[in-house]
Amino acid sequence: MKKRFIILLDSTEDAQNKALIEWVKENKLGWWHWFQNSWLLASHSENWTSGVIRDKLCELFPDANSLVFELNEGEGTWSGFGPNKEPKDMFGWLRKNWE
Repeated sequence: MKKRFIILLDSTEDAQNKALIEWVKENKLGWWHWFQNSWLLASHSENWTSGVIRDKLCELFPDANSLVFELNEGEGTWSGFGPNKEPKDMFGWLRKNWE
């Protein structure tokens, strides 16, 4: 089952963002980060929960407020406006990993 998460942070620093990207890659999570302080994550592992991700965010961003949404597979919809053709396809990852 695919698990999807939305992460919202109120303030971040470049070093913290790099640390989050490394953690995401190390854990083989799919990720999308087109908007500052907002992240989408995707995984097929049942081990991930919004609480586990929140705890990691508290470690990486100790002074930032954070919010993590967990979405169940097959539920929800999305819509957006932005570049949608290669080489800058804002929605390619979403179509492949989020739907």
